[in-house]
Amino acid sequence: MVKIFSERCDSIIAPTETAKRYLEHLKITRPIDILPTGVELKDLPADEIHALRRRFAPDDNVLLCSVSRLATEKNLLFLIDCIEYVAKHTNVKFQFIMVGDGPEKPALVDLIQRKNLQDVVRLIGNIPVDEVHKYYLASDIFVFTSKSETQGMVLVEAMTGRCPIIAVSAGGVDDVVIDDFNGYKTPEDVITWGNRLIELLEHPDKLQTMAKNAYDYSTSYSLEAIAAQAEKIYKREVQKIQHENITG
Repeated sequence: MVKIFSERCDSIIAPTETAKRYLEHLKITRPIDILPTGVELKDLPADEIHALRRRFAPDDNVLLCSVSRLATEKNLLFLIDCIEYVAKHTNVKFQFIMVGDGPEKPALVDLIQRKNLQDVVRLIGNIPVDEVHKYYLASDIFVFTSKSETQGMVLVEAMTGRCPIIAVSAGGVDDVVIDDFNGYKTPEDVITWGNRLIELLEHPDKLQTMAKNAYDYSTSYSLEAIAAQAEKIYKREVQKIQHENITG
């Protein structure tokens, strides 16, 4: 169905390089441009951000954040295993807030209790969409272990809040995380993933540099930047049709 529909188009927009490769694998012959979904860049009042940090990261602890539906495909039980490893292998104090809700919550609560991580991990449930950006801005690092993302837009959104990313390498993740620049992507291995997070926890200068890199990278996904690229694609296709009509 995808191939039949695509071959009837003048041009195709794919959100990521991974999606483009998938279309090329189907042997689609139409021109394919990569144009990701745009994100809104915005700052919020500093007092709101400081209030969140006082609430979730007292004593100036490092604050980790994740935002996702609490579901099996997000690989969150593995994430808790990683957090346990990190807590046991660093002296840096940190807190971890998990934003979201879903069917995996009871299993997560049970695992957190069994691993005695109640003082480190907090499940804070769903929050309004227009308030999520506050949590990115209040956090220091965004952690992610899902292997089912198509675009990885939540990662770019986190970068707009100056959060470098620690993630499992997968489709979507590989399109937006540049190793040792705006984050790290690792195999699905507790020790490897955990050591990358420990590296940022124990080297605040590196964390600060990667936070800046993450924000700078996210600006290329701004609504204005993406709209400008979309306009160029549409103009190009209109001109091609006009030319064909004249010469045809």
